[in-house]
Amino acid sequence: MNRSLLPALLCLALPACRADDRPVPRVAVRDSAGAHIVENSGDPAPLDWALGPNPVDIGGGAGGELHGVTAATRLGDGRIVVANSGANAFEMYGADGKHIRTVGRAGEGPGEFRALFWVGHLPGDSIAAWDAALSRLSVFDPAGAFVRTVAPRSSLGMFPLAAGVLRDGRVLVAVRGAGMGNGTGIRVQRDSVSYVTLAQTGEVQPVARVPGTEMLLSGAASGGLLMRPLPFGRQTVAAAQGGRVYVGTGERFEVIAYEPGHGVRGVVRATHRPVPVTRTEIDDYKRTLVTIGAEGDARLRAQNAELLDKAPYPREMPPFTAISADADGNLWLQPPKTAGAENLPWIVFAPDGRARGTVELPAGLSVHEIGRDWVLGTVLDDDQVEHVRLYTLVKGG
Repeated sequence: MNRSLLPALLCLALPACRADDRPVPRVAVRDSAGAHIVENSGDPAPLDWALGPNPVDIGGGAGGELHGVTAATRLGDGRIVVANSGANAFEMYGADGKHIRTVGRAGEGPGEFRALFWVGHLPGDSIAAWDAALSRLSVFDPAGAFVRTVAPRSSLGMFPLAAGVLRDGRVLVAVRGAGMGNGTGIRVQRDSVSYVTLAQTGEVQPVARVPGTEMLLSGAASGGLLMRPLPFGRQTVAAAQGGRVYVGTGERFEVIAYEPGHGVRGVVRATHRPVPVTRTEIDDYKRTLVTIGAEGDARLRAQNAELLDKAPYPREMPPFTAISADADGNLWLQPPKTAGAENLPWIVFAPDGRARGTVELPAGLSVHEIGRDWVLGTVLDDDQVEHVRLYTLVKGG
């Protein structure tokens, strides 16, 4: 018998595996129509994993000024590439965090961007950069020299968003539905989102169509539409790892694994304990986000403030708000942030879908990538200046 299965089997067989009163983690596994379904119940225990104390810090004006970081990736030799959307360029840094060069600029020519949204690395450490406004992928060599443009053979609609890379080099793209429409007043709407893969040949292959993120909309009688994700609403998140695409819609604590061209291949579920949305959470959200995207525009700030004052906030938070797949095939799911929380216990699932346990990450860290022994993300300092940080991930045992 595989020794790694013994603890799980023992917990399944015994009525209790803990001295406290938390429900004992249990796992039920079954197959249905070619999909491997794993049901996790109970509360996973903390893993003996932690972030190291001295991360590599990028930002704060030390070369390659950052404004509007939307993605970051780490190359095989340790260099870090950051999508700097405010400059429509990406920045390249050494493994020590020192700035190497800026690549790209605003424009529509080869190697230029109108709305740089995402960067990732392809097999061989080529750099892929996604322009959401032009709906195209630009490929650069590992040194940052422009190589080619990949244009989708079929339309991807308005402002499609890249979300990851599969092992064969296909890029995962989220294509929004076109159902927001017109209308006046404040309302909540949830349109669909389609996930597709984009091959280096430009071929587009559908993966899944699911409910998208809940959006809060405000339409004026004179025209125009103000739109943002519904605070504490259900969020649709996705990640690519190996040959699979993992999607969660927030309807329940569930992630579905798709294999492009073959449909659903796995389902991972876990116990969800609803967290109420309190006035403290609402006030904290309004205080930190009312000015996002409205710096220097008093009218837009006022519209944002009115929208958030009149928003129909959900009674409960969603089960998770972000997903990441690490280099070993583990899935990491981020719980919703509560006011005043300094750390969040991300839940880690093994490649077979079983809950491994929880790992605390800083509540303000927006995770871009997780490797075998590192975590790459963005944080804001006390002056709201962006920093990209590379943490060592220390695994006990």
